Formats: sequence, C-alpha cells, structure tokens
Amino acid sequence: ADSDGDGYGDPAVSFVGCSAPSGYVSDNSDCNDSDPTVNPNPDCSTTTRTWTGHISTDWNEACNWSPNCVPTSSNEVIISNGDEVTISSGIVDLKRITLTGGSNLVVGNDAVLNISTNSGHGLYADCSTCLLTNNGEINITGGSRGLVSDHEIINNVGATINVTNNNNSCISLWGHNGTSSNYGTINCYGTATT
Repeated sequence: ADSDGDGYGDPAVSFVGCSAPSGYVSDNSDCNDSDPTVNPNPDCSTTTRTWTGHISTDWNEACNWSPNCVPTSSNEVIISNGDEVTISSGIVDLKRITLTGGSNLVVGNDAVLNISTNSGHGLYADCSTCLLTNNGEINITGGSRGLVSDHEIINNVGATINVTNNNNSCISLWGHNGTSSNYGTINCYGTATT
C-alpha cells in the first residue's frame, strides 16, 4: 500500500492479485509510508532536515529524516517530536540545529558535532524540557549566539564545547529553566561572552 501517495509502498502492507486495488503500487521500497518526502528517490537539495525518528534514535539512519537524507554541512536541522536523538560516533557537520517539543540531543563519547552558521543561533534548545547532553565534542562557529538553551545543558567529564566568533554570546541560558552542568571544558573564543 502507498499511504502517503509518493509512488512507493510500505513493504509490510501487501496485496496478492491480478491487479492492484486503489492505493497500492508495485514498488514496496518506502521506509516511511506516512511521509511523502521519505522515499527511495528523496530530494536532498532542500536545506532543512526534520527528524522523524521513524526507524530508531540513530542520527546516521536516513529513514529517520524528512526528507530521508542524513544532514550535511549545508543543512539546518529541526528535532521537534520529543525524541532523544543520538550522535554516537563520527563527525557531523551542520549549518544549524534547533530542538523543540521536549526533544533531547546526545553527543556520544566518540562523536564530534560541528556547527558553522552565518546568522542566528548555532544550537538552539527552544523548549522548557529540551536537554543537550555532550559526552564528546561540540564546535560552534559564527552566528549571533553559539548555544542557547531554555532548559538544560550537560557537558560531561572529558567533553568539550568550543564556541568561536559569535557576536553576542557564547552560551545563553534563557527562561526560568535554563541551567548548565559543566564537568568538562567550555571554551569561548572571539568577541563572545558567556
């Protein structure tokens, strides 16, 4: 069946017969049949990637994104469905990332998150329950503010956050719930202040 109308069907929903009934297609290779932008032929030219978490919490699983393309350095990322998303290892390069809706981002021990933006916030946790947990390395360059949180930032032992050349601030804790627990290293370079 092709529930989202993108021409690709859900492999878990099939029909055996001489001709397909309405809503069914012959190609059953859709990994997320509830989102028409997720299919075997995605448009990866769009600049924004939205987390769906359809398959797992793994950052590098393409079917967790809409469209189903793992984000790159030219992409802005939105995680808004309340999931905990994990960058377990490797190097991830982004333009910007925004957490909303109670979402959590975990940067693993063997992971590096690089954010390079020309304007706005590099990493923005825009909700009173969003959580950023860093066990690896986060590097934010450019923008008006490096890291902004309305809730909690945890920088664990051995972890590093580097913020460079931000116009207004290195790390901003907003709202009534903004807290930071730093057990690692935070470096602010350039004109930014903490």
